[in-house]
Amino acid sequence: MAQLLPTTIALLALLAARTAVGFLPNFGGESVTHCHITKMAALQSVLQVFQEIPSPDGLVLPPDAFHPEDTDLTAEKLFQAYYGTKVSVSRFKHALNLMTYSNTKVDLKYVLDGRRHFDSETFLEAKHILLSLKGRVIRNILQSRYHAALKDMGTMLHTLQDFYSHSNWIELGYKVPNNNLIKPGVPIGTTAGKAENTCTDCSSVRSCKDKILGTITQRKVITTGYFGFNPLSKPKGKCSHGGAADLSSQGSSGINKDSVKSPHAEYHREAARVAIKASLEVFMDIRNTVGDEAFLKFLHVNTPTGLSFVVDTTGSMANDIEAAKQRTINIVTNRRRSNDVPSFYILVPFNDPGYGPLFKTNDPDKFIEQLRGLTAIGGGDIPEMCLSALQLALTNTPPLSYIYVFTDAPAKDFELENTIVALIEQTRSKVSFLLTNALNRRKRNLGDDHGNTLYKQLSQVSGGLAIIIQRQLISQLTAIIADTATSALVVVLQRDNNPVYRDNSFRFFLDSSLHNVTTYISGSPADFIISDPTGVQQSIAVNAGVLGSVEQIGDLFIIRLRASAQTGQWDLTVTSGTPYSVKVTGQSVVDFMYDFVESFSGPHPGLSLLSGRPMAGKPGILAITVTGLPLYPSFRFHEVCLLDRQGEVLQRVAPEPTSSPDTFRAEFPSLPARRFYVSLSGRESGEREIRRQSPTLNSVTHTRVQVDAEPSFRAGTNLSVSFKITNTGKPSTYKIRLTDDQNLTNTRPFSTDISTNETVEGTWVVSALDDTEPGTLITLTVEAQSAFDLGYSVVQLTVTSQVEDVTPPSCVITSLSKACRTHARGACGLQHWWLEAAFTENGGGTGRLSVLARRGNGSLARQEEEKEEEEEEGGRGGRHTGSTRVRYRASCCWPEVELLAVDGAGNVGRCAARSGGRGRSWAQSNAAALLAGCLLPCLTKWLA
Repeated sequence: MAQLLPTTIALLALLAARTAVGFLPNFGGESVTHCHITKMAALQSVLQVFQEIPSPDGLVLPPDAFHPEDTDLTAEKLFQAYYGTKVSVSRFKHALNLMTYSNTKVDLKYVLDGRRHFDSETFLEAKHILLSLKGRVIRNILQSRYHAALKDMGTMLHTLQDFYSHSNWIELGYKVPNNNLIKPGVPIGTTAGKAENTCTDCSSVRSCKDKILGTITQRKVITTGYFGFNPLSKPKGKCSHGGAADLSSQGSSGINKDSVKSPHAEYHREAARVAIKASLEVFMDIRNTVGDEAFLKFLHVNTPTGLSFVVDTTGSMANDIEAAKQRTINIVTNRRRSNDVPSFYILVPFNDPGYGPLFKTNDPDKFIEQLRGLTAIGGGDIPEMCLSALQLALTNTPPLSYIYVFTDAPAKDFELENTIVALIEQTRSKVSFLLTNALNRRKRNLGDDHGNTLYKQLSQVSGGLAIIIQRQLISQLTAIIADTATSALVVVLQRDNNPVYRDNSFRFFLDSSLHNVTTYISGSPADFIISDPTGVQQSIAVNAGVLGSVEQIGDLFIIRLRASAQTGQWDLTVTSGTPYSVKVTGQSVVDFMYDFVESFSGPHPGLSLLSGRPMAGKPGILAITVTGLPLYPSFRFHEVCLLDRQGEVLQRVAPEPTSSPDTFRAEFPSLPARRFYVSLSGRESGEREIRRQSPTLNSVTHTRVQVDAEPSFRAGTNLSVSFKITNTGKPSTYKIRLTDDQNLTNTRPFSTDISTNETVEGTWVVSALDDTEPGTLITLTVEAQSAFDLGYSVVQLTVTSQVEDVTPPSCVITSLSKACRTHARGACGLQHWWLEAAFTENGGGTGRLSVLARRGNGSLARQEEEKEEEEEEGGRGGRHTGSTRVRYRASCCWPEVELLAVDGAGNVGRCAARSGGRGRSWAQSNAAALLAGCLLPCLTKWLA
């Protein structure tokens, strides 16, 4: 049981109002913010990639297509120019938001840590943090953990960007970044000694402008401002950070350049410009390490979404599973032929009493092979471990993914319902349940609370579907999955019927950006009539009509409107005596995403992501990002609404513009107590209505759950996870529960009484064993449930290696073949060259190295590793000091290569080699001769 502590007054809140941070976090008015710097650097990195590698249609952007520093450069215009058509940038902007919120969080979580801001000349400590985080980004990308990589990237970029606003780098006259900040083993330059004077002192009474000493400027000595709460904490003769929060400045203005109102405000924009270039250098350095394909997936340019299948393998599914396997194989096969290929596939089987293991791959052939190996067997009593398997899928897929559950049984592990809801709300993944009619077939005596009813509730929360279908119709599910897991999918309308009336009318609007519009009616309606803006109608009885086609699959009706569907107001009237839901979707580049945020105070106030559910009856702030507007300049959004499940408007406000043209704020004075969808409304050319709706059904709470823990800890150690639970509702008895997807906690749920406006606190311990794989991600969910309410918070932790390592592996080329002979042009393919190399782990890590080849087109083979372990003091584990040997072989058409070794901490060792002959630049500029040279040996063999 966690230990309960008395409620205390947090001193940190007071200190946060008096601390030193860098550029303003995310809303800075005329100032350049961390958010803007990060987004511009990411966008410029994508521009560079688009100028160097061809699109699927073979298009490479010319160097003069866009200027990197053009303020009119937008993701929408860049993607359109590269792909040759209008494409959705929703996922790319979602990646940007993940990075920027993690960047902003540094000012909140590490507000007192000078190392995170390059304060007080903490050069070595801050650089160590940069290298550690950079390594984690690289390792996470190589392991396809893009969500974690984005968060680490945002955290790292904050510290890097602060160097340019807190140091004197700009005052020294430098116009380019200090790239030694992200290079291991090299100093960042000449830095001031601890006892060395850097600025003139100012009187504690009379204010003055900090003057950096001439000797410091002449010798190009790097310093940063000191910050402190104690008036005597700044060493004499050192520069001040400055500002009202810096009590140590004693009247000194300071040297920070954080905003247009900072002491050195005249350098603010130049510092921001160089910070953008520095951030861009990090992006490109990571790109050069992980490769173009992984880099674009990391930034969600190439779809980084997962396609996950959770499959019941109990004996009762023997016949169903064969049909489900074939449908899934068809889906994977069709997807690989399209431009909408998932980044990876996940398969989680479940049975009774077991579930898993999770199988994850980006190779569709391996996924299909794994699918074919599924067999239905066992299963004692009727309920199965469905939710445990679903939890495994949710914690291993990125946000906005698609998950499909095949089952014929209720959930045995129904106590995980709240955890599943929390994960769905946090990841915004869409979960659909494909249910056979086994419940009726097997004549179960159980209630359906943990079966179809539960599955329908979970699908509704996520914006997915729950389809009850007969076994012989399961082959029809392919089209449903293909429709609901497509790119650029937007929701136009989502409603439940009003049970008071037998006939319900639903109104929706089509705009000029929409195509492939589909309407789903789930729940076996008796009749429906759909009408277009001109009054033309089509009923349930017409399968192929003037407005579209109608298909029934189980209890689901699908209406696919024709491509010629008119823009404007459409009406749908449904007749039914049983509950049902209506959903209208389409494909469009115009959409929106939102996050609940909360403000934090201090010298640089900003907005941070709200963890868990928003609070009922309290003010609520939505940060809204809109996509596609640069491609549709006549679109204007003017209203944000909170809608209940029947479409009733609970609250409406006008969105407030921010310094970013695609970002808006919506502030609600008091959030409603009911569940709600978020809807964004506007007009096209001032006339036609535009509407978009969130697919996720939001819940509110009277129970605030706050969790605090360091985001990473070492294998073989324990991590304290503290929590605070505040009840703003009626006095209640709460059940407190902690779950983690890696089973690293040994806790049991416990109960406690919490009065109105009372807060209880406690601590849990998470333990990572010595042999826990570095990079392991742990998803913790803390729940507080009463008879009336549910609050939760979800946090993600990373296990790092036992030895903190920022030293890259070393490389030695042990053998190199003779230089390629000079050939007649085009004959280089007749000869090959090779090399052998040995990489050694130098940082005391695990010795597990990933070796990659760059700047070449040959084959790389790993040879046997020579391992030697040194016992550490205390007998814990071993330090690997052996080498990893590889052999590289390539055609003489490609005489250059760079080999990279990435260790368990993400540190990168490099070595380059070249065989004589023509270089890669010749191969690129003589493609026809190169092709002939490569084909010539094959033709010679064939003719012989």
